[in-house]
Amino acid sequence: MSQPNDPSNSDVPLFDVFVELPPDITVDAIDPLALQEAGLTSERVEVLLKALRNSPKAKIGASVTRERSDRAVAQFGKAGLVITVVP
Repeated sequence: MSQPNDPSNSDVPLFDVFVELPPDITVDAIDPLALQEAGLTSERVEVLLKALRNSPKAKIGASVTRERSDRAVAQFGKAGLVITVVP
């Protein structure tokens, strides 16, 4: 028997969400205040910037609803990051 929260059994489409730096922009050029103004806590800003220092792309959501992925696109787009949503 599968778990009720198992994303593979959902009738609702779910998406993975990734953020990456725009071309020719370094992590140090990203303004942490812009991320906070976009609604991220200072702790999440730190975690995101650390992830982007380690890899050019960071996964910020796994198996999320369309509504949540759309919110992430708007939120991180305000901060100047490139967002990719993958089914």
